[in-house]
Amino acid sequence: MTFKPGQSGNPGGRSPVAAEFRERCRQFMDEIGWAELTRLARVKYGPDHLRALELVAAYAVGKPIARQEVSGPDGGPIATADMTGFSAPELLALRDVATKTLAERQAKAASQNQHGEDV
Repeated sequence: MTFKPGQSGNPGGRSPVAAEFRERCRQFMDEIGWAELTRLARVKYGPDHLRALELVAAYAVGKPIARQEVSGPDGGPIATADMTGFSAPELLALRDVATKTLAERQAKAASQNQHGEDV
């Protein structure tokens, strides 16, 4: 199947089963369901039980937005550079150096991890 710009890869939309499941989760989360969810959250069951509760809550009311802050060294701004003056071969060479450096750092961290050293 070839995808074309502006054309849905799923023209039939989500299955009715997904919509039904979401609706049943919403129904479960009525006042009694909420009380049950609260009670179960306070009881120590296995990780599968807690995952099921998370799933019901996520489908019923939606998952919380996960936020991640990104900053430079010591919480400062991220350093950027204007690279519009570089030629394509120069940009490719920079990419290759960055890729090699990253691979070396990852290999060093993995080696230190295997030997119990601080990374």
